[in-house]
Amino acid sequence: MEYRYLLRYEKSGTARYIGHIDFIRAFQRAMKRAGLPVSYAGGFNPRQRLSFALPLPVGFAGYSEYAEIFLTEPADCPEIIKRLNNTLPSGVSARAARPLGESEKGPASVVRAAKYGAELYGITDIEKHIANFIESGTDDAGRVISITAVSENKAEMILPQGNENNMKPEYVAAALHGLSRTPYDRALTVFSRLELYRADGGGLAPIFG
Repeated sequence: MEYRYLLRYEKSGTARYIGHIDFIRAFQRAMKRAGLPVSYAGGFNPRQRLSFALPLPVGFAGYSEYAEIFLTEPADCPEIIKRLNNTLPSGVSARAARPLGESEKGPASVVRAAKYGAELYGITDIEKHIANFIESGTDDAGRVISITAVSENKAEMILPQGNENNMKPEYVAAALHGLSRTPYDRALTVFSRLELYRADGGGLAPIFG
């Protein structure tokens, strides 16, 4: 019998430069070192039963990321957090865990949107450019769920994400730079992912909620 748990974790600092495949391997090693009763898939090369809600692009910090872990025995959620935080690499920390119900889908299949922060280099008066972007009537503007200015050069945006509809925050950042007539440089733009959402009736709710 397997026991499924939803884990919320943070990936920031130098860990944001770890690619997704390498991050999976590091997470698997941490699970093993933590002494958790990890469940393995059968076959010639058994692997840990583990899945992530949505890969985080290299260079992005993630402050509310989600994973589904499978154990062969029930575990106390605070103990899962404690053990993982003793073994996870620097910059990665487990924040919360809860059991997943028998009929509850895992995070990888329920993601519908994500909130991103973008600190844009060389732009001022971003609120004006956001208003112009919304009024532009472009396809990108129409797909954005919400976008707000939080400082002179920083925006927060909720964008569709998941298998059916996936919009990158880089598209919005490039559009705002175009409206401000400043060159867009991906390397100088600081992105972070602040939350992942599932569908909740006619709206959205954080996956952990």
